[in-house]
Amino acid sequence: MLARFFLQKKEYKENKGGLVTIILTVWKRCHLEEQIEAILNQTEQPYQIWVYQCGNHVDINKVKRKFPNIHFISASINLKYFGRFSLALHVKSEYVWILDDDVIPSRNWLEESRRMCKDQNSIISGAGRIITYQRKACGPEITDLRRFLVGDGNDEKLFNFNQTDTETDFGCNSWLFKTEWIYLFWKIKPYTLENAEDIHLSATCKILNNISTVVPAQSEFKMCGNLKKYYGHDEVASWKKMNFQKERIEVINYLIKEHGWKILQRHL
Repeated sequence: MLARFFLQKKEYKENKGGLVTIILTVWKRCHLEEQIEAILNQTEQPYQIWVYQCGNHVDINKVKRKFPNIHFISASINLKYFGRFSLALHVKSEYVWILDDDVIPSRNWLEESRRMCKDQNSIISGAGRIITYQRKACGPEITDLRRFLVGDGNDEKLFNFNQTDTETDFGCNSWLFKTEWIYLFWKIKPYTLENAEDIHLSATCKILNNISTVVPAQSEFKMCGNLKKYYGHDEVASWKKMNFQKERIEVINYLIKEHGWKILQRHL
C-alpha cells in the first residue's frame, strides 16, 4: 500500500496537476491511524499527506513510526480550527483536502470528490448546512443552524447519507477544493479564530468568486464522506460546547451584513 503511494508520488512529481495534498489534524481523538489507512486505500492516491498535531493530548509516536514518509507538523500553541487552513497556504498541489479528526471516508471519496470539484468548480464537503432565517425589515435574522443538516442529518444512519448532490451554504466534516481558493479564505478577516472556519471558507469563496459548496449524494456502499459518523458524537465534539451555535450565528450575521454574503433562500 505504501509502495503504491510513493511510486505514484515519484511518477507525478513533475506534474502536480490533478493531485491532492491531504491535511489531517490531531487534538484529543485517536483515529489518526485509521484515517491514514483509509486514505492510503483510496482509488486515487494523494500527492502528500500532512498531519498537524495541535497540543500533546494524544501520543502518535506509533503512527509516526508506522508511516515515516508522511509529514508530521506539531504546535504547542493551540491554533484551533484555523491552523490547518493556514497550512493550506503552503500546499503545492492543485487541490487540497482538509479533514476533521473524526472522518473516515470511503475508498473512492478522494477520486470522486476531486472530479466533482473540477467539473462543478465547487468546494466538495462530506456534510453541510442550509441556513434558516426569519424575514425582517432590516434584513434576514439567522435563527437556526441545525434544522437543515445535509449528509450527516439522518439519525438512523451510522454513516453520512444524502440522496442527491446538494448545494449548501457551508460544508462540514471535510473540504476538498482548489488550493488557490485558500487565498480567498484569507482575504476577508475572520470574525473570530475560535470557531466557524467551515462557514468562513464557504462564505469567502462565494462572496469573492461565486464558488458554491456541494455535498454529494452518499451511501454506505457507493460513495461516502464519513463511514463512521458516530465518531463525532464523543465528549470532545465541538458542537456540544456552550455557546458554540451562538458564536456561529454571530459569524454568519457578520459575513452577511459586513461582507454581503448571500445565503440560500431557506426561511421560516
